[in-house]
Amino acid sequence: MENVSEEIKQFVNEIRGGYTFVFTEDTKLQEDLDIWGDDAVEFIENFGKNFDVDISEFDFSKYFKPEGDIILTSVVNLFRKTKSQKFTPLTLGDLEQAIKNGKLA
Repeated sequence: MENVSEEIKQFVNEIRGGYTFVFTEDTKLQEDLDIWGDDAVEFIENFGKNFDVDISEFDFSKYFKPEGDIILTSVVNLFRKTKSQKFTPLTLGDLEQAIKNGKLA
């Protein structure tokens, strides 16, 4: 399945809108749709309500960077010589699977 369902496409466009590319099951929420921080929390909460998906065990910190000064964090990490945190990609395909399972964890 390369294309995502019309319901997911419609939901993303209603909540976020303005995208000029075709959504696929591999479209990443953070990297491709630029959803992170408080916007990610709001998006996932709306997704759970809209599609009747249990998000009670969903770990936002695993998938999304937090709100804050990204430039300052990048500069500090550069001087500390630490690697930036890697996040697990969450895709539209994952959201479709969550709808089928009734749970996003």
